[in-house]
Amino acid sequence: MYGKDVFKLFPRWLFPGWGAVLMDREKLIRTNIFESKAQSLDHEANLKLMLQGNLAFIKQPSYVFRKHGSNASGFMTYETQVNNLDFIENTYNYAKGLNTGIDLDAWRINVYKTYLYRNSAVLLKRKEEFDRLLVHVKNDKKISLNLFTAPKLVINCFIYKNYTRLRFLLKHFFPKKYNSIQRIMR
Repeated sequence: MYGKDVFKLFPRWLFPGWGAVLMDREKLIRTNIFESKAQSLDHEANLKLMLQGNLAFIKQPSYVFRKHGSNASGFMTYETQVNNLDFIENTYNYAKGLNTGIDLDAWRINVYKTYLYRNSAVLLKRKEEFDRLLVHVKNDKKISLNLFTAPKLVINCFIYKNYTRLRFLLKHFFPKKYNSIQRIMR
């Protein structure tokens, strides 16, 4: 597949971590990936490599990822979250330098929305940190997220902030959301 075409699919489709990727060492070095403070180095490296050429996929599983309570992503502090946003900015700036022909401003906003939505379940457990992160994204990254630009994120925030009042409705009408909140609240 053309790397740029797959690049545009991120973050709707998450790419494999480094455990499932064979890459060209020289191209990886050119990405300056190891200068990043981001915890999501695998995403940043994969995205930058996609912009340098084509890629292929195999249908068979090539590794196993075990998700558990001690995963690094489950213990990210506010500072770690801010540093992790570097993977978005670093990739965005790298792609701008390549003149890819991709609407990178729209891509960047979409990645922020999806990243914050996917991490909101963990982050909303620490509401003050999540609120600070949203302010950081608005002020430092100049991205304002509201109901019209990030409906899933705003709805998730509303549900978590009003969980005690909505518990009965969630349990009966949105059992998956209810169960995921129950796991987080333990």
